[in-house]
Formats: sequence, structure tokens, C-alpha cells
Amino acid sequence: MRVRPHRNLGAGVVVSCDAREFRIARDAWEDLGATPGDPIDQGTLVALQADAEERFCRADSIALLARREHSRKELDRKLTRRGYSTRAIAGVLDGLSSRDLQSDQRFAEAFVRSRFRRGGESRLALINGLSARGIDDRLAFEAIDSYERENPGCFTVALDRAVKRLPEQTKHDRSRAIRALTRRGFPMRDVMNRFP
Repeated sequence: MRVRPHRNLGAGVVVSCDAREFRIARDAWEDLGATPGDPIDQGTLVALQADAEERFCRADSIALLARREHSRKELDRKLTRRGYSTRAIAGVLDGLSSRDLQSDQRFAEAFVRSRFRRGGESRLALINGLSARGIDDRLAFEAIDSYERENPGCFTVALDRAVKRLPEQTKHDRSRAIRALTRRGFPMRDVMNRFP
């Protein structure tokens, strides 16, 4: 196995005898005292692979979190698609959570705010959306209730906007309008009041 430089100045590449490659951080191969072309023993290779996977997994996680809040489940899914091992992902996500860089509570709050910026959704649709992203019911209810306390009447506004977005034919057909809105999770009582 040999080390060669990578086009990214902060990394190197280890090339194994069977031509498989993996990235390592530049300081990791400099700590070895390795220069491009030097052979590496199997034990060192395993340690380098584990260190490199954790470093790059952490860097990718932080880059994703810099763009927007993510739930733990979302990060896990994205990092898995990028080829990181379950062990590396779990360790990195535990570390990010312990340093409060990743928080399901912050994600839930941001998710609810973003849905209302888009026009709002029903309480049920919000709970289902949060659940699909790995947020437990307790955090989902807390985020929704907190938003509702700060913005009284937000679900009434969301229902009004949903009615306005209905196709004209549906708006004028009471039963179709009721079915369409209840499918979106709005409570039957509120929908029936809107279409007496």
C-alpha cells in the first residue's frame, strides 16, 4: 500500500495493492512521516481508514448542518448514501449532538417555521412530516405548540390559504372541497365551519 497526494491540498490518498483507494487527511499521513510512494503496513492502514472515515464524515456532517438544520435521521440517511459506515456515522452524530451542533429540537422548530412561511399546513401534516424525518412525537408537539403560542390563529390562516389554493371546480363543490382539505389533515370540524 502506498500514499499519493490528492488534488485537495488538505488530503492524501492511500492506494492498496489491489488498486483500491481511500482519502486520508494530510496531517494524518504527515504524522506517519510518510511521503508519496512510501509503503504502509496493514495495521497502520486500518487505523488510517478509521481515522479518515471519521474525519471526512464529520466534515460532511458539518457542511450539511451549515446549510440548514437537519434531524439526526436525515443526516444519517445522507451520510449513509455517501458511503460512510454505520459505526462512523453514529460516533460523529453522537459527538455533534453532545456539542449541540445537531439538535432534533432545533430542527423541529425550524421545520415548523419553514412550513408556515410557505403558507402553512395542518397540525397532522406537520406531525407526519416531522415523524418522517425521525422526530419523536413529544418534540413534534412541543415545536408545533410553541409556534402556535407565538402565532395565535396560525392554523386558521393555514386553512384559509389551503382553501384559496384549491382548484376553482373544487371550491364550488362542497363535498370535494371538504374531502380535499381533510385529506391534507385539517380537522373536519374546522373544514365544515369553513363550508357550512
